Amino acid sequence: MDENKTPAQQAPDTAAPETTNIEQTTQPETAPAPEGTEAPKAPEAPETAAPAQKAEHGARWRHALWRGIAGVLAAKPEYLILDEPIAGLDPLGREAFLQLITELNRGGMTILMVSHNADCLGAYARRLLVLEDGQLVRDGTPEEIYADLDWMRAHRLGVPQSRTAAALLRQGGLDIPQDIASYDALLAAVLRAKGGGRP
Repeated sequence: MDENKTPAQQAPDTAAPETTNIEQTTQPETAPAPEGTEAPKAPEAPETAAPAQKAEHGARWRHALWRGIAGVLAAKPEYLILDEPIAGLDPLGREAFLQLITELNRGGMTILMVSHNADCLGAYARRLLVLEDGQLVRDGTPEEIYADLDWMRAHRLGVPQSRTAAALLRQGGLDIPQDIASYDALLAAVLRAKGGGRP
């Protein structure tokens, strides 16, 4: 674990891009997307693509995402709903995007983000809604939900790497809380357990 990296840079994202809120339209980029149109499938890089091709694919996808977000924000919405927006982004792009929506949320915008990236949700979300077969099965803070590893595994949820590391450290004898939800919280807990206080 690299202490110099942010949570989004630490967390791998192996999920392929799914659907997004970027609309295909011939209107100017800052025009609101027409109602009733379906969001296109995010392009996927072929598994056999060379690293340079995958990097180019990622850059194109990142550019399309920022263009789409700019168009939506021009309408100054009160609510922003994002479907897997960070899937397919590289760590730097993921961090920049999460910082952006964090600032928007602090400015008063309500943001609902669908994601399978448990590490990023733990680091940035204040509330998690867990859906299973279209039904709400859990509602709480990341700390509340991630504390119950058995429940998460029973419902086939991805476990954050920070939470897995915390469990291993507890097994090794360190006094680490069970409600770890982010790398920052894990680092602070390790330092406290070692008598070093907060970073």
